[in-house]
Amino acid sequence: MATFTDRLRARVAEHGWMVLGVFASAEAPDLTPWHYTVGLTDAGLPELLVSGLGATQGQEVLNAAAARHIRRPIEPGMVDDVASMPLKVLPGPTGEHVQQAWNYVGDPQRRDPQRVRVLQLVWPDAEGRFPGEEGFGYPPEAQQLSWP
Repeated sequence: MATFTDRLRARVAEHGWMVLGVFASAEAPDLTPWHYTVGLTDAGLPELLVSGLGATQGQEVLNAAAARHIRRPIEPGMVDDVASMPLKVLPGPTGEHVQQAWNYVGDPQRRDPQRVRVLQLVWPDAEGRFPGEEGFGYPPEAQQLSWP
């Protein structure tokens, strides 16, 4: 019987990457959702992560961003219009928040920090301000930017 990681590898082999989502649950009802890619590491690229978007929008944004990333790599500090919305690129978390990316590369204990690199895409408020900018219109929990 195929494991989740086996199915993940098959999906990445077919499409080049896969988007996974993490959502609130009974155990963590206040969790801010996040999505991340798995498989971009095979192309020598950082994986991508976005926080605070719903299931469909998070998947759409990361699929569009990953396709763009393959053609022209995304770099920290960039602000780019991806999936019809501007996104700012920051260094992202590389711990358990992207655990399936670690499983995919065969390093589930996260021992080699160079194996999986992550960039976080952050989205602006209705006025075009990003988290950390004066007047940003959403509470900090709308997008998780600091990761334990």
